[in-house]
Amino acid sequence: MENTTKDKCRNCGEKISVYKNQSAKVDHSKEDAKWNQYGGWVCSRSCDYNACVTMESSFPGAGVTKTPGQSSMRKIKENWGE
Repeated sequence: MENTTKDKCRNCGEKISVYKNQSAKVDHSKEDAKWNQYGGWVCSRSCDYNACVTMESSFPGAGVTKTPGQSSMRKIKENWGE
């Protein structure tokens, strides 16, 4: 059995197991978790999207952001497909 650490989804707080080889699985579904554009694990495409929007909205001068920027969208597509 591999050594694991526990983490949580950057957006919703879902529990994620992170393995020594840096892969990660969502605890309840055993689906792969992905690394977010701004760091931290996310459990789904929607959480990846929402975590990017939340982070980008916190940038100085950003105002209210409703969609991720281009680099974030590229990372989301890389993580989850089209």
